[in-house]
Amino acid sequence: MKNKPAEIVFVADRAEEYGAYRCSDLNKVIIPDRAVKIGFYAFAGSGLESIAVPDSVQSVGSGAFEGCSALKSAILPKGLKTLACRLFAGCVALTEAVVPEGVSAIGGGAFLGCTALKSVSLPESIVIIGRSAFENCAVLANIELPGGVAEIGASAFKGCRALKNISVPAGVAVLEECVFADCGGLESALLPEGLTKIKAKAFSGCSCLKHIVLPSSLRELDSRAFAGSGLESIDVPDGVELFGVDIFADCFALKRIVWKGRTYASASEFSEAAAACRVGFIAADAAANEAYVGSSLMSAVIPEGVRRIGEYAFAGCSGLESILIPGSIVSVGEGAFADCESLTDVSLPEGVMRVGGEAFRGCVGLKRITLPESIEKIEPDAFRGCVSLESVTFRGRRYTDLSAFNEAAKECGASLRKLWQ
Repeated sequence: MKNKPAEIVFVADRAEEYGAYRCSDLNKVIIPDRAVKIGFYAFAGSGLESIAVPDSVQSVGSGAFEGCSALKSAILPKGLKTLACRLFAGCVALTEAVVPEGVSAIGGGAFLGCTALKSVSLPESIVIIGRSAFENCAVLANIELPGGVAEIGASAFKGCRALKNISVPAGVAVLEECVFADCGGLESALLPEGLTKIKAKAFSGCSCLKHIVLPSSLRELDSRAFAGSGLESIDVPDGVELFGVDIFADCFALKRIVWKGRTYASASEFSEAAAACRVGFIAADAAANEAYVGSSLMSAVIPEGVRRIGEYAFAGCSGLESILIPGSIVSVGEGAFADCESLTDVSLPEGVMRVGGEAFRGCVGLKRITLPESIEKIEPDAFRGCVSLESVTFRGRRYTDLSAFNEAAKECGASLRKLWQ
């Protein structure tokens, strides 16, 4: 005789953390209306087919129902303020979700991998949609984002292949990395005025997206933002100041790009024009060795968060005139800026601890260098061939007498003679 699936009636005021974790035979739970809390992963991996959480519950922990592969319906309490991270992640049978009014944030991965989810109702109280909140909800065809949404996390709708239309609310200033990546069915995306940044791969792989209007407020288009999309034409606002690499890579239908009053017939032609106009370049791959070696860059901005500049990352960029290095950098790799002949000023921010050998070798136009107090090691030949050097600011002191700097540099394990000559 086949065992009957278990039914549990809770009589406590809370469902404890991991209380029914991976109880695969558990298919029904009744939570009394005096319960106030459901702990994190309380029912994760269980056999629940439905759940009704009473309004007395004020808190539902992260992953409380994660991996409940049989869960088809869920009713959440009205008093919730936040939908916890990974709350329903991997609930592959869940077809509908109604987020209660009053919830202001949907946590990261809340509905990640809910592959049967067709319908989602979001209240007007929503302000934040977290990272990967609806990632790989493959049959989610439509979702209306409330007007108060101000932040949409990276990969929030990545892989929502059935999604056809999206309207980004007016309060969103940044589209994060991969936010709509691989939404193969996306045909329309309305972007608001006030949007300033479209980050890396935001619309990559959107093969049905043929047209999109970029707002005049846009200032930054990051690497591969529309790579592999179905774009046929696009107008890039004149105000865009920073470009990544391969923004329109593999856009095989793209035949028309309009920017600053000119029309370009290909992505490569457009990229060359942007470089020639000294438009800033987002060096998102600066940590990679030889990332931009020998390229025609004239200016570059390394994004905050990058911790190292790779070996020979910008070597041979003879036209590079300026580089903005963020405070997150701790190491400049060997030969990172070798033979960047047009560089005149270099300022390494506080936090940089190491400058690799030959890092600025052959920078014949370099006149001024600022080194932070955090420097612990300057490798040999770091500034060899910098024949125009006039001054070095090191640990708060400016040296115009290079022999004096020679003594100071010994503290970093290398002499000026080795660094310079």
